[in-house]
Amino acid sequence: MSDIEKQFTDMASVLHNYFNVTIIGAIGFSVEEPYLLRESYLAARKVLPIAVKERSFVFFAEGESLELEHPLFDFSESRSEIRRAFEELDTLALYTIISKMIEIFEDRPDLVVTATDAACNILYMVTSFLRMEKIL
Repeated sequence: MSDIEKQFTDMASVLHNYFNVTIIGAIGFSVEEPYLLRESYLAARKVLPIAVKERSFVFFAEGESLELEHPLFDFSESRSEIRRAFEELDTLALYTIISKMIEIFEDRPDLVVTATDAACNILYMVTSFLRMEKIL
């Protein structure tokens, strides 16, 4: 077990012992370039169902295949709407889109991985958009 894995395990143990909460997480691998963040996310995404099942932190083992057993959240319907909302700084549209997603996933523990996919897709779009703005 690496130092960081031990620290996460210890932190989760302290939180559980003192606050009676269970914290779970899936961790990919570190990247230097923001555009490689997707690869790390896919690695974390692959081990997230294991983390949910074990109710613990799970780290992606280097050398494992990145192929996913379950497809990622289908973001195609919302992608163009979100992009337009970001480009036009339309906060009402963003609020509406994200609120709809929350309604879909709310009170659905069976969709925790899918909800994580959706949140990470939005985060990826934001970081990509911000980087593009910087270049322009």
